[in-house]
Amino acid sequence: MTEGVSLNIHDELNKFTKYAYGVNEILFHPLSQWYNIGILNQQFCEFIVSNRISLSTKYVILSYMSSYYALSLSPLLSIVNYFLVGWEDGNRLIQKTNVSFKIFISCIVLFMGGSTLSNILFKLKQQKTPPFDIIKNEIIYGFILNIFFSGMPLHLLEIQLRHFFNFPVSWHTTSKEMEKRLTIVEIIKRYPFNYGFSLLTTSIMIVFGLLSHPYQIRNIEGIIPLAISVGCHVVSPLLLNYL
Repeated sequence: MTEGVSLNIHDELNKFTKYAYGVNEILFHPLSQWYNIGILNQQFCEFIVSNRISLSTKYVILSYMSSYYALSLSPLLSIVNYFLVGWEDGNRLIQKTNVSFKIFISCIVLFMGGSTLSNILFKLKQQKTPPFDIIKNEIIYGFILNIFFSGMPLHLLEIQLRHFFNFPVSWHTTSKEMEKRLTIVEIIKRYPFNYGFSLLTTSIMIVFGLLSHPYQIRNIEGIIPLAISVGCHVVSPLLLNYL
């Protein structure tokens, strides 16, 4: 079985939301069934206790499945971090958040800078493309890749919540050929949860930035991660729609 190539950002988001829905369906029952049936799906429990599957295989599969929850929960955790850091005056928590903030910055530098640099060096060694074209393309593609994955979590969170609460789910058909690009209004209407959540979060940041002490939040360790998350969710469908 071969996987089709996505022709636009919308097909790619469709693909990942389908994966996230399938993973959530494999792991959990909808919330309405937790009391009568249980939280975890019976097939998943059988997979965990099976002697026919090696421990390493289970670890790899669980790591892959967990990555969808790591992505989908990142905006919510950014909001929690925003309030914890913004309202905490004690040195103990500030020291811990400073460490986590440094890790956050290190990850940005590593994945945006380190991976791009390694790709450039690898392709320069092959000598199949002019050096300037390699550097230009890798910087552009690296930027686009990071924007895409940073703008994906809310789409995954929405589809997981739809499964938990038994909301109807439908996906747009996959494009078979290049189509006319969507307008800004059409994009916003297509992703109401994404832009509604981003608008609400932005409003919260503005309000708490203007409030007086002790409710005011202007701590960069809390603002920057949340601002980057919101910014990428707003920009990703719009920017990649026109590329």
